[in-house]
Amino acid sequence: MSIQKKIAKNAVYNFLIKVITLAFGFIASVVVARFLGPERYGVYSFVMWVLYAVGLLVNLGINTTITKYVSEFWGRSDFSTITSIFRKLFRFEVVAGVVATLLLFFFAPLIARWYNNPNLSLYLKVSASVLLPMGLMWVYNGLFCGLQRYDLIAIINLIISPLTVGIILLVLYLGGKIEWLVAVSTITNILLMISYIYFKRTKFDFLHGGGRRTCPERADARPSGRSRRTADYGQKTAPDFSGKLFKFSASVFVILILDAIVWERFGILFLSIFSTSSEIAFYNVAFILSSRTMILLPGALTGILLPAMSEVYGGGNKEELARVHSNATRYLAMLSLPLCLGGIAIARQLLPVLYGSSFQPASLLFIILLLGGTVGSISTSSSSLLYSAELQGVVVRVGILSALVNLIVSWLLVHNFGAKGVAFANALAQTTAGVIIIFYAYKKYMKQKFPYSNIVRIISSSVLMGIIALVMAETIKGALGVICALIVSFPIYILSLLFTRSLTSEDINLLESVIHRMPETWGRTIQPTLGRLIRFFYSHR
Repeated sequence: MSIQKKIAKNAVYNFLIKVITLAFGFIASVVVARFLGPERYGVYSFVMWVLYAVGLLVNLGINTTITKYVSEFWGRSDFSTITSIFRKLFRFEVVAGVVATLLLFFFAPLIARWYNNPNLSLYLKVSASVLLPMGLMWVYNGLFCGLQRYDLIAIINLIISPLTVGIILLVLYLGGKIEWLVAVSTITNILLMISYIYFKRTKFDFLHGGGRRTCPERADARPSGRSRRTADYGQKTAPDFSGKLFKFSASVFVILILDAIVWERFGILFLSIFSTSSEIAFYNVAFILSSRTMILLPGALTGILLPAMSEVYGGGNKEELARVHSNATRYLAMLSLPLCLGGIAIARQLLPVLYGSSFQPASLLFIILLLGGTVGSISTSSSSLLYSAELQGVVVRVGILSALVNLIVSWLLVHNFGAKGVAFANALAQTTAGVIIIFYAYKKYMKQKFPYSNIVRIISSSVLMGIIALVMAETIKGALGVICALIVSFPIYILSLLFTRSLTSEDINLLESVIHRMPETWGRTIQPTLGRLIRFFYSHR
């Protein structure tokens, strides 16, 4: 299977993963926000942000490290080294999880006293129980991503996500205490970890017994050279590059810290000190909705770029790497830009419909954060390229610059503008980081031309769709207006892409291959319609 088709197949599975997790997660967030209200939801948001921040001490870049190196040695059919990598990093993750759990548990009372909120101590102590199972779940997730088994990840999420929502609804029915809601995260991560362990034992036999057994998915693989020796004779001949693993992981950890400032809800820290719980709630709602919007469709592609590019990089084909990089940029723009402009068009109606009229102030924050998130989403193709080429040092330097932008601008604006100032600082930092990453990857490293003309055509298509969505949402208003705008936007955007000829012949072939993988009844309906539209709009090429 070609790398382009492999990316398409994995993107479909990854899209299913995003749809499943985001749909159920979105339902849960809306229900919890409506139940708690802005004030209590602000406290809950702060607790979950602290959990995320401490969780970085558990992650330590291990998830990304496993994905990068497992996919690289998977491309070489070096099963023994994959086993060695997994075992080393798993043991390290256990130690990190235990240490982080103890730190949060014992520092919880101090944090509660700092914020003059005694209830925070209990909430944070409960959240400490999340850290170890969450860290181990990340390890298994990184392994499955590296092996590019997104189909198994989709199955796991299809089972666990609705179960989690059911538990949350039960907790709300029983009174909806914040500590109970936090404890749901512990249960969820334990269930995810158990599911990953089950599939690891039943699907990846080579991970047991030192890597000497055959992997079913690669039974016909013919490793060469050093990889053949490690595959034939087991773990003893697997190279010991622990230093390289932990050096890469350390670099990624630094990037994660910087990402936490730029790409996550770091503004909650400033708001917790200088503003109110309601402002935290508005910012958190807007951030979750904007980031989830970008994760849904663009995230289906970004999640599989690192292992795909690492596999191409491991094969040494730089020309193919450049082609994958350029196509990924176009596809991310094709997915991100309509979500951004469509989201802006319906924002004023969307937030009150979802969260209630009390969350109306979050609408403007949502628009601001969407703009920055779009640039960041498109730049993911370039950052994945730099990771695969082990140029994470460039990403670190860019992260430092953008983190400083976010910190300085947030500090200057939070006093007078509250959540709006923090949202602007975050969007500015994301835009700065995205532009620099794209410029370096295209001009400095790959020395290839950025697809300007394609991006301009995609922007034109997105603007047209956004105008129609705005008219419908503001004319009809309320939930009905939002629903009508969403229903009409998709076909309008597809027609706009065809009208502006934003799709290349390669894109059309790839789209047809995806349609062939759909259920037969869907394919019989979509394929003829697509064919007629392509002939109509592309007949004069």
